[in-house]
Amino acid sequence: MTFKLIGHSSFIADEFNEIILTQDQNKKVVSGTISLDKDSNYYPSRSDEKVMRDDVKMSVVTIQKLIYDSHLSKSDIEQMSLYVANGAFIQYFQKHMSRVLRVYKDLKGVMGELNRKKIFRASPPLLALETLTNSNMSFISQYGGIKGNNSTYGNTSIGAYYAIQKACKDLLNGQENAMVCASNSSGTYSQIMIGSAMNSSFFKESSAGANLLFSSKNIENKRPICKITNMNNSKIAPNIYQNSVERNWSQLLDKNQSDKLIFSGAIDDETFEKDFSYLSKIHSNIFSLYKKYGSLGASSIPLGIIEGIKDIQVGLDVVDIIDRDLYGRESLIRIERC
Repeated sequence: MTFKLIGHSSFIADEFNEIILTQDQNKKVVSGTISLDKDSNYYPSRSDEKVMRDDVKMSVVTIQKLIYDSHLSKSDIEQMSLYVANGAFIQYFQKHMSRVLRVYKDLKGVMGELNRKKIFRASPPLLALETLTNSNMSFISQYGGIKGNNSTYGNTSIGAYYAIQKACKDLLNGQENAMVCASNSSGTYSQIMIGSAMNSSFFKESSAGANLLFSSKNIENKRPICKITNMNNSKIAPNIYQNSVERNWSQLLDKNQSDKLIFSGAIDDETFEKDFSYLSKIHSNIFSLYKKYGSLGASSIPLGIIEGIKDIQVGLDVVDIIDRDLYGRESLIRIERC
């Protein structure tokens, strides 16, 4: 069974800054940030914008544009499935938590009613809305008008694999259209999470997002861009205490070699060079977005698919997209020319 992709949209970092994450451990990060398209007709309202991360704002803009260009009817859009892969749910840790942490520092004695009131008073009024783990899905549904089956996966790159897998299962079970959205927020919280998980003093991460529209319908003036013909992933339980990287991508790859292999998973240059060396021995044509953008988190796989589509549009027939998430879970998606 193959699954046809009829549209995609994306956004990606265009400005990069080096940040000192922790002075005591000498951890630094190159952080890629996105430009907000505030002139777009699809940009969210000012009241909603206040509780959105930057990647959520641009997901709302790009997914509405994709829906508009899809030529789907209002009924098709409303019944569409929506599966979202979400990165870090907090963008700027200092903005949300600094006041609360100061209160905790000054608390004395047991957690009585007085101390609870101090914490509540210190909590920003919009904190709950700003840090909802499924906020991206909620706003996409609200602005895009999608009312079908939905779920949020996260918060590493394997989430996008599961989102795409669920969309394909829906098509297999009779659903006509499915949307997958994946975004990554390169903010302090995400950087702290990566820094604590990996023994790296210098790494790269960028904000980005991508949307993929799947359909089993024959839509007038809308030819499929490509089709997914194979999906596979390593069935391992992640060990959060293991900082070393194990590379087993060769076990996922098809015996029939693709025309190109696009890979992701590194957060620092050393890991990238080892990934490149490993894959160079098993494939003759490999590529990664890492060199320009660093880790793209939850958006890595869909952005890899979009890169593969570009290659198919200039003549390639088969492209493999492989990924490894922060905790070593590997995945493969193969796309082919329709």
